[in-house]
Amino acid sequence: SRPREALLQAPRVGGGHDPRAAARGVGQGPGVRFAADLVRPGGVLVHVVCSLLDAEGAGQAEAFLGRHPGWSAEPLALGAGTRRGPGLRFTPLGDSTDGFFVARMRRP
Repeated sequence: SRPREALLQAPRVGGGHDPRAAARGVGQGPGVRFAADLVRPGGVLVHVVCSLLDAEGAGQAEAFLGRHPGWSAEPLALGAGTRRGPGLRFTPLGDSTDGFFVARMRRP
C-alpha cells in the first residue's frame, strides 16, 4: 500500500552554482514526480529544498501543480517563514534558519 504522506528533500539544482540551471529547473522534476507517485489518493507530499531561489523552490512547486491537475497546495501554519508561491520561504535574516522553501501539496 502507498504511504499517506511523503517528504521530498529536493536537491539544489546545479549544486546552487548555476542560476541558469535553476531557471530551467534542471534536476528536480523527476524526483518530485517520483515522490508524488508514491502518495496514495488524498495523501500529502511535502516538498522541501534548501535554496532561496524561486526557481528551485516556489517555481518548482508551481510547475508541479500546473502539470498535475487536482493536486492542491495547502497552507502551512509554522509561525515563521514568508509566503512564496504555494509555500513558505525561510531565510537566515528573517527567520534565523538556513535558507529553504517548503510546500505541502495534497493529491486528489
